[in-house]
Amino acid sequence: MNWFVFAARNLLRNRRRSAVTILAAAFGFAAVNVFGGFTAYMFDNLRDGFIYAGGNGHLQVYRTGYKENATTDPGGYLVPGDVYDRLTHLPEKDDRILLVAGTMELTGQLDAGDRANIFVAKAFQPSHRDVFFKESKTLGRGASFLDTGDSLSDENPNEIGIAHGVERILGLGLESDVALMARTVDGQINVVDAVVRNTFASPSSELDEKLIVLPLKLAQDLVQTEGVGRIAILLKHRHDLPAVEQALREFLEAEGGGYEVKRWDEESELYQLTKKMFNMIFGIVFFILIVIVSMSVMNTMAMAIIERTTEIGTLRALGLRRAGVIQLFAMEGTLIGIGGAMAGLLLSVIVWATIKVQAPMWTPPTIGRKVPLEIQLVPEYLLMTSVFLIVLTLAAAILPARKASSQGIVEALGHV
Repeated sequence: MNWFVFAARNLLRNRRRSAVTILAAAFGFAAVNVFGGFTAYMFDNLRDGFIYAGGNGHLQVYRTGYKENATTDPGGYLVPGDVYDRLTHLPEKDDRILLVAGTMELTGQLDAGDRANIFVAKAFQPSHRDVFFKESKTLGRGASFLDTGDSLSDENPNEIGIAHGVERILGLGLESDVALMARTVDGQINVVDAVVRNTFASPSSELDEKLIVLPLKLAQDLVQTEGVGRIAILLKHRHDLPAVEQALREFLEAEGGGYEVKRWDEESELYQLTKKMFNMIFGIVFFILIVIVSMSVMNTMAMAIIERTTEIGTLRALGLRRAGVIQLFAMEGTLIGIGGAMAGLLLSVIVWATIKVQAPMWTPPTIGRKVPLEIQLVPEYLLMTSVFLIVLTLAAAILPARKASSQGIVEALGHV
């Protein structure tokens, strides 16, 4: 009879206790992996929201000092039109780059007849924006910013989109005529006419009463420049980011320097803060798993040792060494870990399948629209947790087993 069969039979002596211990390990396993799957989904969602839905790309290029001085001296910190034009041809030379898109961020006043309101705008070339939306996994699952109207187009540069708050405050609707007023790069006041093409849900409640979107050409006409504020670089594959970043820095150095190149995760403060928060929560959940499983296994082994003290003494009298006693209980702990991992995996799959079928909706950060909630089954998490659980139950079983093996043979045989 081998150790595996012997350990399995010992666990079956008290099926209820063994089952409770395995279930405790299984629920801990499932809790960690379900939360880990939700965390992975959140990270994917935040990344997708910033890169694609937000139109920021994998890399951003802007003039050194743009962030600090764009509001006080916008004209002095724009990327010149000729540099932007050369950058737009990079996808033709580098097949790792999908798109180079210019954007502008500006503020001003939106007039609608006898009503007026401050606006915050992000401008882009509509066809470029369509590429971002098409590549977005989140928006590809059914989310859309537009509630009414049609998308902006390159052919109609005087059409804009407004958030619901702007629509409500100014009493606007589709096809409403408005006037946009802002300072030019030379500090003068300029006004251009526009037409409301669509309305959308703002991803931020703070911006809902101010946010509008407009074509890049309209924004350039408003501030009277051919330059752009930022340039978003969208890649075909995220793993090419380091190489493309280096190539882009070399290109800009050849253009005379004076530019910043930032990765998406360096620019997304929300992603960094959320990742730190979820990593901390994940660590707490993992620690709780360690405590629950360790205490359950140690309690089970301690009870088994008390009940089987005479048996241990008999085995020792028959020639079984102390290491053999430890090995026996270690095998039992390992079986508990394997059983807990298998049951936990089943529970994780059940939760994943239930959420997949029910498809509950929620509104995540950076999107502003309801999308299906998901729990991912992350192979790395499943493997790591399985190995850790087995090692943990093995270690938890060895501790009381060492105490049992140290008892004298006569003392163990005389135990009642």
